Amino acid sequence: MPGSSSHTPSSGGGGRSGALADGIRLDMNRAPQRMEFGPHHPAVRGALALKLELDGERILEAEIEIGFGHRGVEAKAEALAWHRAIPYIDRLQSQSAMMAATAYVLAVEKLLGLEPPLRAAWLRTLGCELGRMADHLARLASLARVLGAEAPAAWALGARARIGALLEALTGSQAGQQYVRIGGVAGPLPPDWVAHLRGVGPAVLAALDDFDAVLGQNRIFVDRLRGRGVLNAQACLGYGISGPLLRAAGVAADLRRDEPYLVYDELAFDLPVGLVGDNLDRYRVCLEELRQSLALVNQCATRLQALGTGDHRLKDPALGSMREWSGDESLEERIRWGRAHVAGPSVPRGEAGARVESSNGELGFYLVSDGSATPRRVRCRAPSFFNAQVLAQILRGQTLGDVGPTLALANIEGAECDR
Repeated sequence: MPGSSSHTPSSGGGGRSGALADGIRLDMNRAPQRMEFGPHHPAVRGALALKLELDGERILEAEIEIGFGHRGVEAKAEALAWHRAIPYIDRLQSQSAMMAATAYVLAVEKLLGLEPPLRAAWLRTLGCELGRMADHLARLASLARVLGAEAPAAWALGARARIGALLEALTGSQAGQQYVRIGGVAGPLPPDWVAHLRGVGPAVLAALDDFDAVLGQNRIFVDRLRGRGVLNAQACLGYGISGPLLRAAGVAADLRRDEPYLVYDELAFDLPVGLVGDNLDRYRVCLEELRQSLALVNQCATRLQALGTGDHRLKDPALGSMREWSGDESLEERIRWGRAHVAGPSVPRGEAGARVESSNGELGFYLVSDGSATPRRVRCRAPSFFNAQVLAQILRGQTLGDVGPTLALANIEGAECDR
């Protein structure tokens, strides 16, 4: 692949030491400039602000500000019935809402000692991988747009729209799906869904190939990413970074393979890893993960077809499930079912946790129950919060033009930070 000589970022430190990367020295007699970046910007998902201290185009210091969209999701969930917190959990992620809901529900099911139907596990896996694809395509579109490549950005957004149509056909919504339930999922696989997937898959792969042919092989694009925003493996582990940023630094870590959940132990997929952890490695990891996720979606669809029709959810009114009435039931039975449906389950006293590999990294929930119908404690481990705190180190010593691509590839979700 064509490229240029590597750009080595500053190792951090005080910033105004008199020397930065590429042999550039600061004019110590010139006062640094200050600039506010955000909180709304094409490269930022949600609301995130940066306060930059500049020497010309070179970044001396960066201060990260979060909290612009704080909604108190954890506190809100603690005031609701266990099953009624799911719509709020969904909103932690804009494109891949099902991943957050899956982590929460897996923890609740541990407390309840429930084993959902096998079809529910396959449907959850299918939805999570579709959400990962939508998230990664949005990441690529943001990257192309901030670098002025409008046509490739449109290709990525077009592919995301195709994936969104699949998600909408499965769940009824492209964002905030509210599809995962305690004990299963909201609905089965639609009858014509697999045929729809078989038509969408090749089109998405073609869009990815075109995107990489135009940008990934472009000398200017490669030069804008190579050696920029470097975060090596040691720094990633020190900051608790996971997901694509960690894999781009050369660490083949993924909960889907290391600690399989749902049905990932029955699926075949590869883990792309980078070399040095710069923006170019992040781009390549993101592109390959899209191809791997599409392969996973196809495997899930094939298995669901083989399973045929059957239960996709445990039949229990306390889990919020619905039923069809024959007309022979008594009024008392209908009232009992309705009350249980509204109140939700009373979860046994205890604590449990569950985590999943979201599109940004390890996302987990720690839950504490006091035996009532509402959680005693809900704690979320959100990967974007960890990714945001390391931005200052990544950007220090870089140029102002590196901020947009770095933010796009970091893919920080404001709602995860401001939970």
